[in-house]
Amino acid sequence: MAAAAGDLYHQLREADLARDADPDPARRRAGWRLDVAAGGLNSAAERLLDTADELTQLAARRADACPLPWGACPEHGATLRSTAGRCWCTAPGCLRRWFHDRLGEPCAEPVTHRVIDADGEQLDLCDGHAIDARTRIIGATVIPRI
Repeated sequence: MAAAAGDLYHQLREADLARDADPDPARRRAGWRLDVAAGGLNSAAERLLDTADELTQLAARRADACPLPWGACPEHGATLRSTAGRCWCTAPGCLRRWFHDRLGEPCAEPVTHRVIDADGEQLDLCDGHAIDARTRIIGATVIPRI
């Protein structure tokens, strides 16, 4: 579908270029919507490709992945920032960078710890989320899983 949208975009763009060369000003004005339509198709095709990338990442997710719906730095925990589809750790000296929005995606790291809160509720988490649980959950016990 994205390929078809891309082809249509190129056809509209060619028609748009032909319109710009038309000596008749009335026909040039009548074709102004082509710019809007071509831009919309290009934007839709980009969104489809981004969605396909996200679905591919979700499909490749490990069976033993951490269950939390957001990412963390595997070494420092809840220290991530993101913008424009990129993500980085803000811990001093950490040079980790990701070329996707790790913070906004489900965690893909393997489960390594069991966290038990003060009420006895249990949750299995990855290294990064276990680090965060130690500081955020009052009375939590964090046990490495073997």
